Amino acid sequence: MENTVHTLNPKIVFGLINLSEKEIKQCVTSLKARGKEYFSMDGSFLALTKSCAIDNPRQKDFDDLKYLFYKNEIDFDKLCCLFDKTYFLNNSRKIASENFKWFFSEEDEKFKSFLFGSFPNFVNLISNFENYYPSREFLLNFVKENSSKDRKSFSSVLYDLGLVFNKIDISEDEGKLKILASLLDSSKDLSHNEFNQLIQWKILPKFSKDKRKNKEILTCLI
Repeated sequence: MENTVHTLNPKIVFGLINLSEKEIKQCVTSLKARGKEYFSMDGSFLALTKSCAIDNPRQKDFDDLKYLFYKNEIDFDKLCCLFDKTYFLNNSRKIASENFKWFFSEEDEKFKSFLFGSFPNFVNLISNFENYYPSREFLLNFVKENSSKDRKSFSSVLYDLGLVFNKIDISEDEGKLKILASLLDSSKDLSHNEFNQLIQWKILPKFSKDKRKNKEILTCLI
């Protein structure tokens, strides 16, 4: 298929996903030409490599995946299993699969394509919520209202937010949303490097080993 032919470096692939070479070969077919070996990936495997990679997903990746999505070239049962084996998602394959479909629904494409540039960090962050839908809509609305950061910078912000949520124990989603809103508000006037310093140097070092106490600590800091 036109959009699924790519050169493939096995070392890079093994750095993305916990699959054996035999398992990877089940997702690709190969062709040798002019001294190089080319691999045509199936739609599900390509969806993984374009959404969960070392680099943030680009606009081109979003456009390629939109093409695959509407051509029904992605087997979502297979993609869900692949998400389970990638190193970039924190035990949230079902949420990743559900939100992958959401990204390619028709409404708000401009803002969803921007947010897709944070896909792994986005999924890891909203998976901290019992009901992730309000947090997802909150992040989408934040992107609509605050478009000054580039994709890479915003992805960095979501990654740092995930570090905070990993250190706190709050049972109610409402409380988590308040913290999310407060921290995102703090990020508006900061570069992603400055926000990273805020999280890494000011907030995380203040946390204790008891996640239940960290909510109170965080409330005093933000």
